Amino acid sequence: MSIFVDMRILFIIALSLVALGVDYYIYRQISRRWLRLCYINYAIVVDVVIFVFIFLAFRWPFYGPLSISPLPLWLAWFFFLNTIPKTMYILSNLISKRLALVVATLVTFLLIKGAFYDSRHFEVVNISVANEKIPPSFTGYKIALFSDLHLGNLTGQEKFLKKTVEQINRLDPNMILFAGDLVNMYASEISPDVQTILSKLNAPDGVYSVLGNHDMGAYFGNHAHKIGLTPLENTSILLQKQKEMGWKTLQNESILIGSGSDSIGLCGVPYPPLPPLFSASLTNFDLHHTSSVLNSNRYNILLCHTPKVWETMSDTPLFKDIDLTLSGHTHAMQTKIKIGSWQWSPAKWMYRNWSGLYEKNGRCLYVNEGTGYVLYPMRIGCKPEITLITLNSKEP
Repeated sequence: MSIFVDMRILFIIALSLVALGVDYYIYRQISRRWLRLCYINYAIVVDVVIFVFIFLAFRWPFYGPLSISPLPLWLAWFFFLNTIPKTMYILSNLISKRLALVVATLVTFLLIKGAFYDSRHFEVVNISVANEKIPPSFTGYKIALFSDLHLGNLTGQEKFLKKTVEQINRLDPNMILFAGDLVNMYASEISPDVQTILSKLNAPDGVYSVLGNHDMGAYFGNHAHKIGLTPLENTSILLQKQKEMGWKTLQNESILIGSGSDSIGLCGVPYPPLPPLFSASLTNFDLHHTSSVLNSNRYNILLCHTPKVWETMSDTPLFKDIDLTLSGHTHAMQTKIKIGSWQWSPAKWMYRNWSGLYEKNGRCLYVNEGTGYVLYPMRIGCKPEITLITLNSKEP
């Protein structure tokens, strides 16, 4: 058993103890004997069922492409639905029992809404980027950006993908960019039906993508022999499937996007090397080669899955000719609070730049919050995002 699996088991045990502790506390607060008996029977049955299935399901889907299923994600959501409102009730009850009931009800509503509504209804975010290096002929040029589909996790996959394609095409973009994590783990998640749907994405200047961490088979662990593919073989199949869809995957490549006699540069890199799972030989990340062919007089866009590349390299010479970096990866942790221009997410604990537009030394980064989901099939405060970026020329 791998260390990764061992850690999952320990995590599940820890969550089990938390859930049982919460239920025991509520049990002690109930005064009527018959009600206490009903509650403890309910709690034991629900907790045991949830954790037995989570334990089995989290072991099961990692062993082969035919085992892909959203089931573990829904079990995780059910655990949250069973535990978080109760926890909030306990904390709020320290102030007022009436407040506790209101808070618990509100949290339950948000969890249900996040799973069955917010995760399925798109948000189109419009941003405008102006730069003196953008040719006048590119003023009004529209780029549709989306990211993090995680195909193997999607419930109602075909319906969701058709809605994604329709929404993007309705924006009438000049170019479409996908910032990585097309699959959750296996290239086989891109079925013939999925290929047919995604091949209908349409833009005059094409559809371009890069590889994210989930696209590279790095999470096979010690079970690659059971899967019958190495991570590199899996990635090769994934690249071929994207090619058949009419997508161009940028692997340390730079190309020109032309408009009349003018052009802008577009380059893309795969997920960077982050040991131990992502070795340099696995990722083949080479920003030096990618940026060496860029023209400093031209407006250049970099497509890269994780914003950490911008965070760690934006002050290096490699970035001197890159004007706009487009990323995904963070999902805003699928949980976000936004009040006016202020926003907060647990993603802030992991990423300095986790959502939206950032600017530093005249260069910009945009982080898309993704369209699919991982860990749990829920989005609270951050619907699946499609970003429409409009370029504009400005006077020097």
